[in-house]
Amino acid sequence: MKQLRTIEQKERTCNEYIQEFKKITRESSYKKRPLIKEFKKKLNRAIRRKLAESESLPTTIGGE
Repeated sequence: MKQLRTIEQKERTCNEYIQEFKKITRESSYKKRPLIKEFKKKLNRAIRRKLAESESLPTTIGGE
């Protein structure tokens, strides 16, 4: 849980951040909606802005 709350994308690529996030969440008790909220909070600001402006939002955390 602590790792999940402290992980941030910072200068990593999205794929690097997604892989680290998935690794940490395997051991977490968080499920769907709370996980997505945590994921989005830690994305870098530019990506969060683009998601907010997007007409079709992603429904999963992917990496491929």
